[in-house]
Order: sequence, then structure tokens, then C-alpha cells
Amino acid sequence: MKCCRIIVITVVAVATLVGLAGAPAWAQEKERARVENAGLVMTEILNIPESIPNNLLMKAPCVVIFPSVLKLAFIGGGSYGRGVMTCRTGQDFKGPWGAPSMMALEGGSFGFQAGAQATDFVLLLMKKRAASSVLTSKVKLGADASAAAGPVGRTGEASLDVSMRTEILSYSRSRGLFAGVSLGGSTLRPDNRANQKLYGKRLDAKDIVIKEEVNAPPSAAKLLATLNEETSVKALESDKERQQKEIRKMAQETLQQLYKAEPGAEEAVKHAAGYAVFSDRSVKILLAGSGNGVGLAVNNRSGRETFMNMLQVQAGLGMGVEKSDVVFVFENEKALDSFVNSGWEFGGQTTAAAKVGDAGAAMSGAVSVADGVWMYQMTDKGLAADISATGTKYSRDDSLN
Repeated sequence: MKCCRIIVITVVAVATLVGLAGAPAWAQEKERARVENAGLVMTEILNIPESIPNNLLMKAPCVVIFPSVLKLAFIGGGSYGRGVMTCRTGQDFKGPWGAPSMMALEGGSFGFQAGAQATDFVLLLMKKRAASSVLTSKVKLGADASAAAGPVGRTGEASLDVSMRTEILSYSRSRGLFAGVSLGGSTLRPDNRANQKLYGKRLDAKDIVIKEEVNAPPSAAKLLATLNEETSVKALESDKERQQKEIRKMAQETLQQLYKAEPGAEEAVKHAAGYAVFSDRSVKILLAGSGNGVGLAVNNRSGRETFMNMLQVQAGLGMGVEKSDVVFVFENEKALDSFVNSGWEFGGQTTAAAKVGDAGAAMSGAVSVADGVWMYQMTDKGLAADISATGTKYSRDDSLN
């Protein structure tokens, strides 16, 4: 009996050891497959013509991908997903994309389409603070971190305000359809159990992403290669050139509209020391560091261009006016250089009526806003007769100059 008992115990012990040895290998393979699927999803989504704006991806410190999130069929709805988060390396999140941390997305109704079996989700973490929070705790989207449906369009046709205010932008792909989607009410947290399975040792998300204690596994090769290619220096330079081209186009279109509304403005602009054109209409280009509008200042004598931002525009527009284009005319280089190099801000309320003033008929339709500086304002209703600006700030865009 004693011999039999020893044999039974030995068999049970061996079986247990075999089970323990086999489970980690199986579990690790499952997490590897999840990382590989995340890379496949990211690559496929970025190949869609109307996908994530490239400028947004370049600005994002971290990206989270959830392949095949399932909708749970229990009372009250809700969803469950497991995925991957990768961040740029370095303390400033400016380096290449690094080793992934496993993540969990839970709760909330994600707006699944009727009949959809599963949906892929991509989240862009636009602020460093959001990235740090997600790496260390459970974050409720919309409460602990501001979240919104992300704009789409590879050429950057996106809302500036959304990207400036929102910490997390989210996207979904279901049954071949890709769009921004709200994930408000759901929670995002590190899946440290999955990290242990993937890397074979106990690791927190922060150890992987911030401390960079491990190298990326081979299963992450496609994901990291795709992101590094999309945000490479070459891509950045190409995107910079495109943005500059779009701003030049905007400036020329605005000047032509001004010349049509006020024929005398063409001579005023051509004979001035320089000019600057700004637009806060539904801007079709998203610029790093920009706010509500973009602009271009030109020195007529040297031909030098300076790309600029227009922030916090609150021009005195009437009901139904959706855009405001502004043209500054500088009578001398001193005024132009001061505007370009030091910026300018309407600190309070600046209101004036368009008038001829001391400059004579050449400046008809413009307003004198400073010594040697005249301003035209175009709205979707034409040349503005009364101009009002509150808290409008103009400054150089260092990312484009």
C-alpha cells in the first residue's frame, strides 16, 4: 500500500510539473499571436486611403491596437478586448517605437455595427500624461482621460481643436469599414499577466515602456516596422513639404478672394514691404503645435517665407459665418520683422471699422491695427466692414521653418 501511495504521488507530481511547463509555452504563443495580429491590423489600417491622419500619428507618443474585440452577450452590453500598446522610446517619446506592453480594454458599448462579430480598435495617446496614466493604472476613458472619436483622412483633413484638447483619439474597423469611434465609458489598463506570459518573467507595463528593461519580441517586428516607417524622418520631411505647399495654396486663394472683393488691395500688397495671410476656416492640414489657424508671412523684398500659427481666433463674425481669413499688409520691414520674430497678440478687444485712413485709397477696406500695419478680414460673406478680435495670437511655427 505504501509503495502504491508513493507511485501515485510521484505520478501526480510529474503530471503537475509537465502541466506547469507546458502552460507557459502555450500561453506565450497566444500572446505572440496577439502581438502579430496587432501588427497586421495596424498595417492594414494605415494602407486604407481614408485612414489615420499621418500628422496625428507623428504627434502621438503611444499607440494601442486591439485586434478583434468581441461584444459580450450579457445584460447591459459591454465589450472585452486584449491588445498591445507601443510607445516611442526615450524620455521625451521622440525615439523609435519600442517593445510592446499587453493591454486590456473593458466595459462600455463600443458602437458595434449590426451583425458585427468583432471589431479592431486603434487608440492614439496624444499626451504624455495620458501615456503615463495608462501604463500605471486603470484609466476610464472620458473621465480619467479625455477621449474622442479620431478624425480620418491620410492628408490630414482633421479638426485642430480635437487634437489639441483630447488626450486619446480612437478608431474602429468593422466589416471593412474604418472610422473614428467614441470609447467613452470603457476602461483601459495594463495586462501584466499577459506581459509575464509574453516575456517569460514578471514585468509591469512601465518596466517595458518607460524603463525599457526588455527588447521587443520577434512577434512585434511587423508592428514596429510599420510604425517606424510611417513616422520616419523621411516621412516627416515629406509631410512637412506637403503642409508648406497647402499653406502656400491657402495664401494664394485668400489673396485672390481679397483682390476680387477689394481690387485696390492687390497694389497695396505688391508694393508693401511684406504681407501675411492667415486662415481659421475648417483647416485641411494638421500642424504640430498649431491651434486654430495657419498662416504665411512673406517679405516682398527678399522673398523670405515664414510659416506661422494663429491661435484662439475670436474674430467678430456674424451669425452663420464659418470662416475668417486675415491679410496683414506691412508698410516697412521693421513692422514685418517684429511681427514675424516676436509674434503679435490682441490682448484685449480690438475693434475698428474699415476705412481709407491716412494711407489713402490704396488701403481702402483695410483697418490700421498698428503703426505701419494694416489688416483685411475676409469671411464667408465677403470683405468684413467691421473687424473685431479678442485674444488672437500670431506666432512662428518652428516645426515648419
